[in-house]
Amino acid sequence: MSPQQRNVTGPPRWELAREIVAQLRGMPAGVAEAEIDNRLRNVLECLFPNVKYPDLAMQYPSGNGPIDVYCRNVVFETKRPGKIDARVKPDGSTETPEEQAVRYLGALTTQPNMFDDAPAGWRAGVTDGKEWFFYDYDRNAPGGDELTSVSVLRLNGPDDDESLLTRLYDFVNRTVKMTPPTDDLRWAETLAQPFIDLAARYETSPEYQVKRDLWRLMLRGAFLNPQSGDAERDLFARHTVLVAVARTVSEALRPPEQQAVSKDALYDRLTEGFGAWLIDAAGGDGFEALSVLVDEVNRYDWRAAQRDTLKNLYHSVIPRDIRHDFGEYYTPDWLARAVCEEVMDADWRKDVIEMAVAGQLAGPAVLDPSCGSGTFLFHATQLLMEDAVRHPELADSPQAQVEIVNDLVAGMDLHPVAVELSKTTKILAFNEKA
Repeated sequence: MSPQQRNVTGPPRWELAREIVAQLRGMPAGVAEAEIDNRLRNVLECLFPNVKYPDLAMQYPSGNGPIDVYCRNVVFETKRPGKIDARVKPDGSTETPEEQAVRYLGALTTQPNMFDDAPAGWRAGVTDGKEWFFYDYDRNAPGGDELTSVSVLRLNGPDDDESLLTRLYDFVNRTVKMTPPTDDLRWAETLAQPFIDLAARYETSPEYQVKRDLWRLMLRGAFLNPQSGDAERDLFARHTVLVAVARTVSEALRPPEQQAVSKDALYDRLTEGFGAWLIDAAGGDGFEALSVLVDEVNRYDWRAAQRDTLKNLYHSVIPRDIRHDFGEYYTPDWLARAVCEEVMDADWRKDVIEMAVAGQLAGPAVLDPSCGSGTFLFHATQLLMEDAVRHPELADSPQAQVEIVNDLVAGMDLHPVAVELSKTTKILAFNEKA
């Protein structure tokens, strides 16, 4: 019987996974280690169908050597069949597979991260395809970094294969947050539909009408004229979802002392402005819809974004014809990055950081006057951060790096929803993890 499917990436392909595990179990003694790596990656691809690079990779760079197979927060060290023992290093010393895993995990968990110094949920697996060892990792153990055994499995037949799949799925799925599927239309509609239904149910409420009038005036102030009737109601609900998601992501990235102290306080933050209809008009139904949205958004690792993730969500939530009616055309990330690298060349960035540290700049050095969801802000922020972390007066102060770069990059837009998205996109640029 397959384990309970809690993962958000879609149903595992159990039958194909069983076939590959059987291949692993039958690998001959002389097979290359790379074959074990490849089969393990294939099994993980079957268990988590939508997981792609860099969430799942072979020879993943840790900062202290390549990891054989990596699935976000989980390190797998593989060996040839029957060769799970210490290896002799070039300097003549020995290192066990577990020590190798600790070395990789130690490097991964000490990489700079602006607002999170205590990574949790890191784990390690060691296997030769037949024997499987699963460990929890503790970076702050009294005696230093250590692995704690979770379980050991030895594959002797098909029944053991099933046990391995159950263990492997739960082992990875219990701690891993995947990259958010913001360009998945089905996922976007799943987020939006409860709010669209609530808007239809409560549109005659005076509280709803007040907030919808406020939203309508904000759009017209930006020279945007939404369609009337059901189409307008639908767009109002979709804009509500986008703002709530952006604010939920921002909330998750706040330092703990700045986060909302209660659910009521959180929901007030998420719905401030026209989104308040969810509480004022829908009451308990609105709270329930927000709770589901918050739980879903927090299942993903938004810090893994290496692009303007919310732009993709906007494209998925807002129908193409409406975007075109509003004259909305978003710059691809590859082009925004190329433009930023061309305009903000290395010498310019170095000079700007130096001037900012010396207090010689009175305003932003980069301004996007129609920033949309913040694509240019994202890449400009990332480029300047690369120089800020190398500046001798900022190197030991992540907070100072953030403050300097934050003041250097600014954007504006007439579209009220775009402004909300761009705020979060800029925060994500500070939190990006390679």
